Amino acid sequence: MNHPSNPIVATVIPLLTLAGAGTIATAGAQTFDFSDGIQGWRVFSINYQGDHVSGRTPAGPLPAFDSSFGLPAPSLRIADLAGETWIGAPASALGSRPGLYGGLFEFDIMYRLSDDATYASVGIENATTSLWIAESTPPLNVWLHRAYAFVPGRWRVGTLAGPAATEAQIRDVLGSLQGIYIHTEWKTGADDTSVDNIAIVQESICPADFDGDGTADFFDYDAFVVCFEGGSCPPGKTADFDGDGSVDFFDYDAFVVAFEAGC
Repeated sequence: MNHPSNPIVATVIPLLTLAGAGTIATAGAQTFDFSDGIQGWRVFSINYQGDHVSGRTPAGPLPAFDSSFGLPAPSLRIADLAGETWIGAPASALGSRPGLYGGLFEFDIMYRLSDDATYASVGIENATTSLWIAESTPPLNVWLHRAYAFVPGRWRVGTLAGPAATEAQIRDVLGSLQGIYIHTEWKTGADDTSVDNIAIVQESICPADFDGDGTADFFDYDAFVVCFEGGSCPPGKTADFDGDGSVDFFDYDAFVVAFEAGC
């Protein structure tokens, strides 16, 4: 695929799980480790900036099952299989998924070829709306862990040039999901990308994960203090930690107890 010159110039920072951080218990997670095949994932052709198609259909070819490589093996390996190659989740991951709001879409990915450009990395859509998140040029030949929260902040409506998605728009899409997509093409010409350990995770049930990044660490403590002192709060969060309708030192004490308890 030939990519036109890229109009997206904003620098974006990926949501990455910190090394050594504890895993947080979740209300539910649907995982794909490809231990028994491609597990229903299909190839789609989607614009490199995102687009919207109601009832989008697969492009035809299937991603390759790579029994000898992965994190750990096996994994999916995807060549240049469509006009702009993406992979999309099976029907078992779609439908009415309101419980995903506040949760995560995460996976491991290795790009072996890339352009120096910012493209859409992931997307979700229903019959009326599509939402996309951008990433800049990825490093090559290393596994990257991508984790994207289903909350406002990085999602854009329609294309990467669209407006920031609101909570209502994200909830609407999750309420009637028709697609969850990973962009596997980052190069004009040939492509060679591996994907493994995909997880679609419902909202964290760890109160100490205040910044919603899937880990409980001192970034959460700092985020709560900023919010408590009247600064910005993470999407969907409030300094009223104990839920009594007011913000006071009882909230601070309640957060400290949750933080020290861990996850």
